[in-house]
Amino acid sequence: MRRVRSSLFYRYLFSYILVFLVPLLAFGVLFQVTALRAMSEEADLASVAALRQLRDVLEQRLAELDAMAARITADPRLTVFQLRQSGSSRLEAVRELARYAASSAMLLDVILLPRGESDVFMTNGSMSWDRFVDSVATFDRWPPHMIRRLVDESTSPVMLPAQEYRLGTGVERVLVLIYPIPPRNPHPHATILYMVRETEVIRLMANALPESGGAVVLIDSSGDVMVSYPHPHDLMSAGSWDQIVTGL
Repeated sequence: MRRVRSSLFYRYLFSYILVFLVPLLAFGVLFQVTALRAMSEEADLASVAALRQLRDVLEQRLAELDAMAARITADPRLTVFQLRQSGSSRLEAVRELARYAASSAMLLDVILLPRGESDVFMTNGSMSWDRFVDSVATFDRWPPHMIRRLVDESTSPVMLPAQEYRLGTGVERVLVLIYPIPPRNPHPHATILYMVRETEVIRLMANALPESGGAVVLIDSSGDVMVSYPHPHDLMSAGSWDQIVTGL
């Protein structure tokens, strides 16, 4: 009799445990999944906010370069007539370009090219276009004749992917921004080449990443990679993208 009662007791006890334990476990799993989903959504929102901030900063920097292009257009020391002169006029033009380049931490160099002419003016002197593409700028993704065509025919700004650029004895990677002047004029008379430091762009991109890591890729309207972080030169070699987020 006692064995029967004991058996019934354990059977009822086991039933009560199942009745309370199973819902408790289910509730715990549901709570954990909900919490993880909320944390993931919060992290995604934080990442999107950081990327929007990065976009705003880059747009502000581009607006500053647009304003600089307007000032260069109006600068009497940098008119096409002055650039065609010899002696002190050319030296003054070089010094003026150096002042413009020094006014922005983003810029390694500011280069001015009158349309249809062979001379190239930069912060450390002037030279012919052929010498410039042979010994100074290494356009490893674009042939020199294509660059020259963009310089002479573009009526709106064009940005090229990161390239190697030699200034003095040093070599640094830059994004090349081809900027016709006057800005927004259908008949530009000259073109500016802004040599934008890749390291400065990467610094801004790194600040936009969360502590958990990730990657930021700057692409143009055609989908070509301009610069990327944390692997700025070979990020695309690992394979295709799983997801590209647009419309930030």
